[in-house]
Amino acid sequence: MARKRKHLRNAAIPIAKRRVGATSTSRTVQLKTERDRAFRLERANDVRAGKWLDMQSDPISIVASVLVKTEQAQERRAKRKAKKQNQTQTSHRADSRVLVHKADFEFDLEASAADDEAVDSIEHDIDEEIQKPVAGVAYIALLKSLPTEMISEDTLQHLAKIGSRGSPYVSRTVSTSAGHKPGNNKASKRRTNGHTAQNVLLPSAASRSTQVPKHMNDMTIGDMIYILVNHLVWKDLEVDEFLSYSSDFLFLFIHALNRHSEKQGNVTIQIIDRRKSVDKNEKPVPFWSALDLATQFDIYNSDYVWDHCIEGDLHPRKFTREYLTWDSLRHTNSTLLQANLTNLVANGLFKLFPDFETPRGCGRVGLYRGQVRCRAIGYPPKGDAPMTVELLMLVRKLALHFGTKSNVGGYRLAGVGQPHLYVFLNLLTFHKRPAQDAIFLSWILTHYGGTDKQTYSDIEELYMSADGTIHEGITDVAENLPGVMQYLDLLRNCVNVFNLTPLPDNVVGTACDDRDFRDEDDRLNQSTDLFWSIEDDKKNRDRK
Repeated sequence: MARKRKHLRNAAIPIAKRRVGATSTSRTVQLKTERDRAFRLERANDVRAGKWLDMQSDPISIVASVLVKTEQAQERRAKRKAKKQNQTQTSHRADSRVLVHKADFEFDLEASAADDEAVDSIEHDIDEEIQKPVAGVAYIALLKSLPTEMISEDTLQHLAKIGSRGSPYVSRTVSTSAGHKPGNNKASKRRTNGHTAQNVLLPSAASRSTQVPKHMNDMTIGDMIYILVNHLVWKDLEVDEFLSYSSDFLFLFIHALNRHSEKQGNVTIQIIDRRKSVDKNEKPVPFWSALDLATQFDIYNSDYVWDHCIEGDLHPRKFTREYLTWDSLRHTNSTLLQANLTNLVANGLFKLFPDFETPRGCGRVGLYRGQVRCRAIGYPPKGDAPMTVELLMLVRKLALHFGTKSNVGGYRLAGVGQPHLYVFLNLLTFHKRPAQDAIFLSWILTHYGGTDKQTYSDIEELYMSADGTIHEGITDVAENLPGVMQYLDLLRNCVNVFNLTPLPDNVVGTACDDRDFRDEDDRLNQSTDLFWSIEDDKKNRDRK
């Protein structure tokens, strides 16, 4: 019986060596990830200890660097295309010579001139094809259209002035790892660049050992627009110095649930006290409304030809609830905790708002579409969700996961302290609540009332400054944020029940840059789906 011979080529290459090429790239990525993670932890510990990177701002323009790299990539692409066309042309000529020899040179000499002309015309078309615009031309035109002048001192002073507008508290969602689309491990999700703990927050650029920090007073307007736009459309650049926060609790929970469904590790929600956030000089950190920054730097200027693919993402309705900070910060309010989403679910989150729960075998729809649908569910044209003692007890139980006004960890001891009123009120905003609800007012009187002035300060600190004035812009709210309006109405009830300094009426914004909020919300609301089938999605992918 003949013995089957091994393939010599495979036999000559050891198995270990054959695998090296396949794993070297992934190993390099793994090493880079580990190095970045170690740097983030070291940097975070330094910031906690009051040690900051003392580096000069990078003088190189970001837009100029990206422009050079894009033009170089375009040139390489054009050369590859020209080389491919040349190879194709040479191949066609070789085939033509073979056909001529096979015909034993039986051709008309007078027709050869016409044939040469035809070849020339084809070559001319090939040259014209090479000269056609290739990918990147529009992007280069956009980069060249951005302003190159430096951010002025007047602009910096204005930014410092408007950095304290709005609520003294904001919130953000955090996850610890990358994930993937439900049911599709190949559709990986990037983890958020940066590092977040309750007492220190690092943006992407500050958590990369290869990045030199950028200071606003050393930047061009074009660089600022480039970073701001990419941040608002979730591009997550490594040079990004912005950190995002939200004024809307509905966004926070939908964002957290989406991350949880995508297996993005441990997902938490944290509350940030803006008054207790300091920079490396122990100075207050400005928090800007994303809409204010978009207006200040004129990102909707008609001279900037944005890619039509991101124009929808840049619609201001998608970041009416968003606040931004620049560079790292240290948060010093130790009464606030990061609430773990898993613990919130285990303690009754889905009882508070059943539509948060994802059915088995389903994935969640997009972030903004999910917000539009949940707002339509929680805020129908008619009818309010009544308050009950059981509801308020559930809300208190959930709110205690974010800390208490007494001390850190007080929520672990039954009956110790009350949850932050900011969290307690916001957890009631997933549904439309009746005005001046008797059960709610009685609860506030019982749990947040008292004879000492300190008790009332827990309410006043939500809208009053230390100098006795009302926070500027705290009642300014976009029309597509009914939850924020509801929070202000509930806060107003708390203020009135104790006869404190009145909270002004809400100032509702209806448009931004002549763009109507309702049109896009109504379009997204045409579909009533909050989830999609993982099985159907797999069938569609297999069919393709």
